[in-house]
Amino acid sequence: MSQITLTVVHTLDPVSLEALHGLFAPVTMISTPTELPAPVQPPYVPAPAAPPAEVAPPAYTAPVQPPMYAQPAGPAQPATVPTTDRAYTIDDLARAGAALMDAGKGAEAVAAMQQFGVQRITDLAAEQYAPFAGVLRGLGAKI
Repeated sequence: MSQITLTVVHTLDPVSLEALHGLFAPVTMISTPTELPAPVQPPYVPAPAAPPAEVAPPAYTAPVQPPMYAQPAGPAQPATVPTTDRAYTIDDLARAGAALMDAGKGAEAVAAMQQFGVQRITDLAAEQYAPFAGVLRGLGAKI
């Protein structure tokens, strides 16, 4: 049988030491407290101070002007109602009249037809379409 000798230097607490003793029964434990030397830190040596850098004053820059946008060629045209009569159809007038009826202005729509001397929109003459559309528009129809 061969014999191995192992020397381990380690500081263990009593519980760990007892556990190792149980694992290696024939091991001879020498329990001597060993103080490790305190770690040596090099002394603090501040870095040499660099000479202050010369700070140049900021260069002057001209303020930035926002881009100018081109003006329209002529004066702005105000929004106006077209002065020429649009070509309305019976369908246009019927839809506008129906919208007035739905909005609760049926009596006003009937009164407008009576103003033009007709009982039904289909009785209007073609030359009456534009003036009648204007009256419906005045009552709130989108025509």
